[in-house]
Amino acid sequence: MKEQESNAALIREYRQADMPLIHALDAVCFPPDVAFSRPELQFFVSHRDFVTRIAETNGGIVGFAVGRFVEPASAHVLTLDVAPSARRSGIGTALMEVLHAEFCRMGAAASFLEVDVANDAARRFYEGLDYRYLELLPDYYPRSDAFRMMRQLLP
Repeated sequence: MKEQESNAALIREYRQADMPLIHALDAVCFPPDVAFSRPELQFFVSHRDFVTRIAETNGGIVGFAVGRFVEPASAHVLTLDVAPSARRSGIGTALMEVLHAEFCRMGAAASFLEVDVANDAARRFYEGLDYRYLELLPDYYPRSDAFRMMRQLLP
């Protein structure tokens, strides 16, 4: 995958020069005790089983998604970050569609993720992408529970 134009943004592969920008964006999108550290993000973007896609508009990064292929035949979305100013513009959906396509290409039949029970907007977003609730994960985040959600993927 090289680059894909969506209605909302240019979706492209991660480049090493993106690290400071995606690390800063993650710190904007999540509280300090939930946001990934720079070494964690560096591990994810460097590992062969992980997929990282970047959303750009007007030459600036406005979002990114990181997922991981997990044997056998499933995938895990680690994070979806969209700048507050770019939310509700289709960028999150475009990033997830590209991630799902990559997961299918890698042989995944299902995608899993965790979402804060208190984040109604994120829960509705994932429901709209056909994710379904599997279980409650008590104390998943430092101050709250999470729902594990799953979506079947079609090749």
